Amino acid sequence: MFDWDRFDLRIALKGERPDTIENLFDVDLGGIGAFEINASLAASDGDYRLTELGARIEGRDGGHILAVTDGTASGGRDAPLQIALQGTFGDGPLSVTLASERPPTAFFEGAAWPLESRVRMAGAELDLRGAATAAGSRVDLYAVMQGRTSAPWPGSSGAKRLRQAASGPPPMPSSTGRLARFPIWKARFKISDRGARYSSRRAGFFFRKDGPVSASVAAELDRVPLSLSLQAGPGEGGVPAKSARPFELEASAAGAVLTAAGTVVARPDGRRFEAAVRVSGSRLERLGVLLGASLPSIAAYELRGALAHASGRYELRDFSARLGGSRLSGSLQWEEKRPRPLLSGNLSVERLVPEELQPPPQAGRTAAMDRPLRLDWLGALDARVRLDVAEVAGSPVPIEKFSSDVDLKEGALAASIRGRVAGARLQGQVGFARRRDVPHLSVKAAIGAVDAGRALRQLNLPPALAGTVKSIHIDGRSSGRTPRALLEQAELSVRVEPPG
Repeated sequence: MFDWDRFDLRIALKGERPDTIENLFDVDLGGIGAFEINASLAASDGDYRLTELGARIEGRDGGHILAVTDGTASGGRDAPLQIALQGTFGDGPLSVTLASERPPTAFFEGAAWPLESRVRMAGAELDLRGAATAAGSRVDLYAVMQGRTSAPWPGSSGAKRLRQAASGPPPMPSSTGRLARFPIWKARFKISDRGARYSSRRAGFFFRKDGPVSASVAAELDRVPLSLSLQAGPGEGGVPAKSARPFELEASAAGAVLTAAGTVVARPDGRRFEAAVRVSGSRLERLGVLLGASLPSIAAYELRGALAHASGRYELRDFSARLGGSRLSGSLQWEEKRPRPLLSGNLSVERLVPEELQPPPQAGRTAAMDRPLRLDWLGALDARVRLDVAEVAGSPVPIEKFSSDVDLKEGALAASIRGRVAGARLQGQVGFARRRDVPHLSVKAAIGAVDAGRALRQLNLPPALAGTVKSIHIDGRSSGRTPRALLEQAELSVRVEPPG
C-alpha cells in the first residue's frame, strides 16, 4: 500500500490541449492550449513539500499566458502553508507569495484561518492580510495595491494606490455542504494619483454553485457618482446549465447609462459572448473624467449595437449612433491576428456635423494645433474600413455623397476619397505614415468642372480665379510633429485646367 506520509516523487505533465485534464477533474479550462508542468513532491511524517516547480501555459492561438520558472510550496499536518512562485504573466514579471500561521487542515475548521499574500505583476504590488472562516464561507480581507504604470489612469497618470477593506457576513446555508455563496456587503477603496480619488460607498457580490450570480457597486471617481449592477442566472426554467448563462448588466456614470443583455455560451472551441448593448446620456464631455480624454460638448447621445465575441473575434453588428446632430450606422469586426489585429467593417453617416465633434479648448493645455501627433496607433493594428457620408453639415461649401476606403497596413495609412464638393466631382488619395518617428502626409486630388469664383467666395479666400474651370488638380505633401508644423512645412501644387 502506498504510504501517503512518506514518499519522494517527480511529476511531469505535458499536453497540447487541456481535454484530458478537463475530463479527469470535471473542470473547464477554456482558453488555454499547450501546457507543461514539472515539479518534485516529497512527504515526511505528514508534511508535504513541493519544489522545483516549473510551468508553461499557452493560449489556443499559441500566445504566452503564464510561465512559472521557480516555485515552492509546503504545508502539512503540523506545518503552516507556505507558497512562493516566480515567473511571468503575459509579457510582465510575476511574483506570488502566500503564507498562513496555521496548517492547511485548519482551513476546514470553524476557527479563523489567518493568511498573508503578496502578488507582484507588471509593476504593481498587491498585499493581502486577513482570515478565512468555516472553509471560506466567510472571508475578511485588508488589501493594499500600489505601483507605477505608463498607461494613463482615467483622468490622471502616474502612481496609483488602492486600499480595500472587505467583510462578509456569517455564512448562508448551502445545500451541497461546500462553498456555495459568498456575499460581500462592505468595500472601501481609495485611489490617489495627483488628485484623482476613487471611493466605494457600497459593494456586494453573491453567487451559488450552478446558480445565479449578482454583483453591485456604488462609488465615486473625482466626485463623479458611479454605479454598476450585474445579474447572471442559470439556464431556462432555473435549471443549472454549464453551456449557457444569460446575464444583464447596467452601469451608470457621469450622466451616461450602459445596459447590456445577452448570453455567455461555453463551447468546445471556447466561450462565446453575445449581447445587445446600449449607451445613452447627456453632456458627453462629462465622460472625459472616466476616459481620461477631452470629449465634445454634445447635449444628447445614444449608441446601440449587438456585440459578439468568439475565438479571438469581436463583432459589432447593427450599430447605430446619434451624437448631437450626427447620425451613423454600420458594423465592425476585430480579429486577433498576427503580427497585428485586424479591424474591418463599414460605416455609413447619414448626416455629419464636424463642428459638434470638436473637443472644447481647455485652459492650461497645449493648443490642439501645437500638440504632438500620436503615432503609436499606426503600428498597433491593421484596418480595412469603408466609410460613406451622405451629407456634411456646416461646411462653407456643399459636401455630399462622400466615401472613402481606408486601409492601414504595416504602419502606413492610405485612404481613397470620392464625392461631390461645391457641386463638382472629387476623386483623390490621402496617405499618412511614420518615418523616423515623424508624421508624413501626402494628398492627391482632382476636382471636376466647378464655378471657381463662387467656391473661393464661399471659402472667404482671395478671388484668384473667376468663372468656371474644367478641372483642378491638387498635389501636396508635408512632414511635421504637430498639425501646425504640417501646415507650415506643406508643399502644395495646384494646376487649373481652363474650359475649352
